[in-house]
Amino acid sequence: MPLRVISLDVWGTLIKGNPMNKGERSEQVAPLLGWKGELSVLTEALGEASRVLDKQTEADGMQYGTKERLAYACNVLGLPLPSEDCYAELERRIHDTQLRHPTPLTESDLPLTVQRWREEYGLQLAIICNTGTAGGRTLAAVLDRHGILEHIDFPVWSDDVGIAKPDPRIFGHLVQMSGVPADSTLHLGDTVATDIDGATRAGFHSLHYNAKRGTQVTETSYLRHSELHNHPQFKALIEASPR
Repeated sequence: MPLRVISLDVWGTLIKGNPMNKGERSEQVAPLLGWKGELSVLTEALGEASRVLDKQTEADGMQYGTKERLAYACNVLGLPLPSEDCYAELERRIHDTQLRHPTPLTESDLPLTVQRWREEYGLQLAIICNTGTAGGRTLAAVLDRHGILEHIDFPVWSDDVGIAKPDPRIFGHLVQMSGVPADSTLHLGDTVATDIDGATRAGFHSLHYNAKRGTQVTETSYLRHSELHNHPQFKALIEASPR
């Protein structure tokens, strides 16, 4: 089937983390939880929550957002669970922090590259992204500031749909939104366990974004599963795909 839709992961594929956000996040969380100890201890507890729950998502495809991550950190620190109002306030503060400290792109010319995929190849673009403490609303605002959101036709955020990669149902949600069958859709992401394995189970084509491998092209034929080392290399795969 001809390729008609590209779905994109966000973290590690389009944007990278900003260390300033983590530090300020701890400053924002501490008073809401009533934490009076060292901020470094709170930061470690929040980091552990993210690592453990992200790993759990790989196993069960469940969505673990702000509430679940704070509950995990509170358990580690021996703190009572925060109120619902606390969760809402924290999400607001995290949103503001993410926009105050710009999150860098994985590649500086990415907005132009994404625009080219649409204009030169006539492809529709989607997002399939697992969210954590920063939800889909926040990440959409980040991508908007980078000039990428305007090129996205179908955004799918795990906190909106209640399931996460690698559960095939989140990929199926895109199929329902786009009306394009799975075998005409390619998912591009940097994490094998969630992006590649999940896309495979859903019947998508998949492309592993592995910037750590450098820029050497190792595969230029259109395959169901391949690897990409920088975004412009996608051109060779597109031109080799069925039209």
